[in-house]
Amino acid sequence: MSQHDDLAWRAEAACLVACPASRQHLLDGWLLRASGGPTRRTNSLNPTPGPRGPADAAIAACERAYAALGQPAIVRVVSLAPELDEPLAARGYGVEGHASTLFAALDGMPDGLDSGVRLMPAPDAGWLA
Repeated sequence: MSQHDDLAWRAEAACLVACPASRQHLLDGWLLRASGGPTRRTNSLNPTPGPRGPADAAIAACERAYAALGQPAIVRVVSLAPELDEPLAARGYGVEGHASTLFAALDGMPDGLDSGVRLMPAPDAGWLA
């Protein structure tokens, strides 16, 4: 894994933790998340680093799970999992939204927090509302 890919996976992990889902299921290297509501990140199939099972099987499981919940099937397509493109296109999926995750190494960044920043060990009820 390249240093760039490692940093990208770390950014993905941070984003998943920053937007917790009420339910998650690890499925052969794919993370299925469900919370209800409109947020794609917490209601989607996501790749995880390392070996993953076939994308077709993960997409089929995603479709079944979200159908049972009465939600649309959403698959987050990240550049780290190009194996999703072909099977999604074959099933007739199209682009619904775009998001960019920007990241950089923090070496050389100034220490300290802006006075308006508040760090908390976990999201509080107000943030989750």
